[in-house]
Amino acid sequence: MTWTDTTNLKASTTTSFDSEDGVFTLDPLIFSYTPGSSTTITLKSSVEIASSDIITDTEKFTLTISPYFRHCGVGERLTDAKECALCDSGTALFEVDSTSQCSSCPDNMDCYGGSVIGPVENYWRFSKWNDYAVACVNDEACLGNSITEANSNYYCKTEYNSTFCVTGWCSEKYTGNMCATCKSGYAKSSDIYCVACTNNPGYYILAVVVIIAAIVFIVFTVRNALKLKDFTKSDAKPKTSILIKIFLNYVQLVSIVSSFDFEWPSQVSGLFSVQSKVSSSSATVFSVDCFLPSSGTIRPFFSKLLFISLSPLLLIVIVLVVWLIIFKVKKWSDRARFKSNVTTTCVVILFMLHTTLVQTSILGFRF
Repeated sequence: MTWTDTTNLKASTTTSFDSEDGVFTLDPLIFSYTPGSSTTITLKSSVEIASSDIITDTEKFTLTISPYFRHCGVGERLTDAKECALCDSGTALFEVDSTSQCSSCPDNMDCYGGSVIGPVENYWRFSKWNDYAVACVNDEACLGNSITEANSNYYCKTEYNSTFCVTGWCSEKYTGNMCATCKSGYAKSSDIYCVACTNNPGYYILAVVVIIAAIVFIVFTVRNALKLKDFTKSDAKPKTSILIKIFLNYVQLVSIVSSFDFEWPSQVSGLFSVQSKVSSSSATVFSVDCFLPSSGTIRPFFSKLLFISLSPLLLIVIVLVVWLIIFKVKKWSDRARFKSNVTTTCVVILFMLHTTLVQTSILGFRF
């Protein structure tokens, strides 16, 4: 065999082979060449044609191939001999064709030599090229790099093999980046943990109770807002409506601020956790994800995001229909009053929905 570049191309074994019954077996045959490059290799063979034990002619055959030699990947360094050498256990390298020495294993990761690198428990990597791991959003989703036996219920973004995941395994209820998305059949609880959806009638009864309670609170708030608007300057304004506004402003502010990860002290985080539930009680009592199952292309979170984004328009339509019915039943014909009541009701409902819209938008950027 011959090749075009006799300087860099090296064969690890002999380059001369014999045939048996006209068949060449090129084994073992390993070539080494500059990583990320290609060359041309020509294989030549000659066959002697004999007649009555007398060689009468020689026929020559030629095969030309142009192999491509891969780059040095994760966990490999480029030696002076232009060969890829694996990093030892406890060290790693994340650059392509780098001549740098393998460095110590990054924090929160295990390095078992070469490209066998993965995050420890409760941490996750975006890809095999990341030289760092990030903490997961909860302590039950991320299992680390290894599992004892292959399990199809566990999610891995980039597998090394059936039991080792270079990006980190997600437990059976979780999937997606940072193991922060619930699988089909599960829904978010407190925007962190995934809980199983249930067909228990009590679950749906509770959902109905929450919706009724929300409607009662909206009606109460709207009535107080309309009363406040009808008061003259000489009358004393009702304190109830003012106090409700102050309370809602406080709860909304606390809920939105708690959505940002500012590494609050544990006492402050606990206070935020309790108070933020007040502003989104419906989301903490039952999850919309169970009512919006994932399709083949849209995950539950994005279905929820789309639903919540369109909810203001839906609620405005409902408000218009409700006030039309009220005016028809009571036989009111004052258009100015109708417009005023609709506007006031829409403002109140959108004000109450504001926290949920902001929190869902923030979660969309986080996950």
